[in-house]
This record gives sequence, structure tokens and C-alpha cells, in this order.
Amino acid sequence: IPFAATYVWTLFALVLFLRQGPRPGWRITAFLGIAIGLNLSVRVGALIQFGYLAIVCSWMIAREVAAAPPKGRWAQLGDTTIGLLARCSTAALIAFAVMALWWPYSHSNPVGRALESLLTVADYPWNGPVLYFGEYVWATDLPSSYVLVWLAMTLPPLVIVSLIASIV
Repeated sequence: IPFAATYVWTLFALVLFLRQGPRPGWRITAFLGIAIGLNLSVRVGALIQFGYLAIVCSWMIAREVAAAPPKGRWAQLGDTTIGLLARCSTAALIAFAVMALWWPYSHSNPVGRALESLLTVADYPWNGPVLYFGEYVWATDLPSSYVLVWLAMTLPPLVIVSLIASIV
């Protein structure tokens, strides 16, 4: 529940950040950094939120450049990019500082330790038994259909119908 709650805070902060673009306020920038930092302190998988931030900033830059007159596009690109880089860097610094408050392992190298933890979790050598169609199967011996069967069994029918409709 803490990860989900702080994830929602981060998404909310990203929406506020986007609505104030291309020059979001420093208070929203700080709120975004705090939200990402709290989320990182719960799970290292929250690093993906920096990807979301990059997508939001890229979209704001593209929107500003497209709206600029043809003669001033390069100047607009530089101005918008520098302003957003300053805000994104500030949000990242705040995020890693907040993360370090609750994660002592990261004190010596917040970015490096977060990436190290992510790689360790992604390559965790677990070969426990998994219940698959009433039989226990070792995790390394699961068939390729496992993920689709698992999703079909656990997702609500409305979500499955919506996913199929979005493909069509």
C-alpha cells in the first residue's frame, strides 16, 4: 500500500508539473521530487518514474517548439530545454535526498546503490515452486504461456475486454 500511495502522489505531481509547463513552479518541482523520493524509499522499481518525467519533459519541449514561430524555434528549444533540465535535475536531487533518509544503504552513493539494487532484484536467482494448473512447477521450468494464463486468471474481465478493445 505505501508503494501504491506514493506512486499515485508521483503521478499527481507529474500532472501538476505538466499543467504548469514549460516552466513549472519550484514548489511543484519540489513536490515531485519528494513524491518520487518517497516512492524510491519503498521500492527501487520507482526508478521508472524518472522515465515518466523524461517523457513529460520531452512532450513539453516538443509542444513549445511546435508552437514557436519558424524563425525562433531554435532559441525556444534552447530556452525551454534549459529551464526543464534545471527543474528535472532539482527534482532528481530532492528525490535521491528523500530516498536516502529512509534507505541507509544508499548514503554513500544514492544513484549507484539504487541501480545496483534494481539490477540485483531483476536478476534474483529464485527457483521456487509455482502452482500452475493444479501442479507445482519449478519457476525455471514454467511454460511460455504462464504469463498470459496468469493475467487471464487474475485480471478482472472488464480490464481484459478493454485491453482487447484497445488492440482492435
